[in-house]
Amino acid sequence: MRLYSEYQAMANENRIFANWTYSKIQQMETKFKELEARYMGLSIIERRGINRANFPFIRLQKDGMTIYKRPEDLSAEERKNLAC
Repeated sequence: MRLYSEYQAMANENRIFANWTYSKIQQMETKFKELEARYMGLSIIERRGINRANFPFIRLQKDGMTIYKRPEDLSAEERKNLAC
């Protein structure tokens, strides 16, 4: 529960003033993967009472590099490529 609370606080920081660094996003992705693994380890009945964590960034490959963007920051072309 504590990990989920920390993750949610991190993910829901003020979107206007938050300065997301690549390393901070990667730390958040690591926490997300840990939460996801814990969630998948629960029974279906236990999952009903749990809020599943969401990763607030989209991972894109651009010129051989991995970049992260918020869904609302995607261009029309990126949305089309992702079938959003």
